[in-house]
Amino acid sequence: MSLGKNIAKHRKQRGWTQAEFADHVGIHKAHVTRIENDHFQPSRATLTRISEVLRISVNELYVDGTPATAASTLDDPLMHNAFQLAQELGPDDKVIVLRIIQALLSKRKMEQAMLWEIPQPKASY
Repeated sequence: MSLGKNIAKHRKQRGWTQAEFADHVGIHKAHVTRIENDHFQPSRATLTRISEVLRISVNELYVDGTPATAASTLDDPLMHNAFQLAQELGPDDKVIVLRIIQALLSKRKMEQAMLWEIPQPKASY
């Protein structure tokens, strides 16, 4: 289920109209409509406020009632364990871990791009 549809589902379970929900969250009704129709991705602050108003976690907004973490969706047990342990790091160290991962992903994209963009030299005999 999409984020917008999940928000709408939880709003309706509480019996709120979009206008009532918008008042609770502190946003315009039209903004709620755009979010629920998946025409707009709410900011982190708005998403946090929505989860507070609905009394559910932000994760539950993304997954149909089942909290999920990035690590829980990993097939590799070593990566899963590493991400579990990384949650215990301080905020500064978490930023470093994320930057390292982003750098490795950028490196991989560059390598893949170079393989496609550079034609292989033809052998001349």
